[in-house]
Amino acid sequence: MELKNKNQKRIGIRSMKKVFLTVAVAFIAFILNCGVCVAQSQSELVTKFRRALQPVQTKGIGGVQERHLILQLHFKLNSYELTPDAITQLNALGKAISEDAELKDYIYRIEGHTCSLGSSQYNLWLSKKRAEAVVEYLTKYFPLKKSQFIVVGFGEEKPIAPNTTEEGREKNRRVEIVNTIKKITQEESSDTENAESEFKPVKEIKVEYLKDGKEIATLTQGTVLTSNDSYAIQFTLTEKVYVYILQDSGEKIEMLFPNEKFSRHTNPPNPWELIRVPDFGRWISLDNNPGKETIVLVASKEPIDDPVSLYQKDTNQVQSKGFQMEEIQNKPDSQDTPDISSDTPETEKTPENYFIWKISFIHK
Repeated sequence: MELKNKNQKRIGIRSMKKVFLTVAVAFIAFILNCGVCVAQSQSELVTKFRRALQPVQTKGIGGVQERHLILQLHFKLNSYELTPDAITQLNALGKAISEDAELKDYIYRIEGHTCSLGSSQYNLWLSKKRAEAVVEYLTKYFPLKKSQFIVVGFGEEKPIAPNTTEEGREKNRRVEIVNTIKKITQEESSDTENAESEFKPVKEIKVEYLKDGKEIATLTQGTVLTSNDSYAIQFTLTEKVYVYILQDSGEKIEMLFPNEKFSRHTNPPNPWELIRVPDFGRWISLDNNPGKETIVLVASKEPIDDPVSLYQKDTNQVQSKGFQMEEIQNKPDSQDTPDISSDTPETEKTPENYFIWKISFIHK
């Protein structure tokens, strides 16, 4: 009886070993096959995109027509930050264009589209931002020039499916790549190379102000504000950098970002995310001290221990070269506006590891 039990145990152990080996072999085969599938999928995607964009000679008067490629790029809600799925498609697109002897020299129109949810004005803005995000990625990670791309945002104007269902709305949230069949010139390529050599990590900076708590407008150089007004700064980055925003009233310099009093974000902010200071729904109020005030944004590849000193040093250098803005005198008549030579913000030429942007307004 005891011998029989021992034999049964041996048989059971052998059976378990066989099952274990069978499962292990199957698992390894599954992993290897998945790897082959992924590789084939990426390769097939590149081929598919290349064929879609390749010029085709048509019969008749038309000749060679523009070629369209529709990408169902997935973005986060109300965001133009690229998702992993979108990056997978853009990697295939970048390879399809840059590694093809003919496609790499054409000019492409990148068209952004949205569904009908949200206001038409917001969708128009969002669609363009998503198209710009595509161009930024392609030119950053592949040997392609920004002068090869034309960015257009159509918002909800050109649906390809009904917006009455989620399935239709998902199809409408897309980016279209159009081969214009026009080739980039050598001059355009050289101009882009020179422009891209500068350190410009900030894609967009905008200051908006709330007039008397009612009307929102964009702040320009020399705009006149009162103590009843408030403002907010918005910016978007193209790469990982450290950002510092200051408000210089002449008497004191206040750090607006990073500052948990105004923003939940900290350094370094996420590239391609729209950052607002203060956070959305809030505004920065003005005090009762009139005069010239300057909003400054400093971006750096490395953390800055003392951004205030850096800004002051840069301001002194600019003034010593004769570029200082005219001092503002407080005047009782609201129609007397200080003379500021330009209505556009200043972007200083700084060392390649950081840059400074600033805009001034009049506080009456």
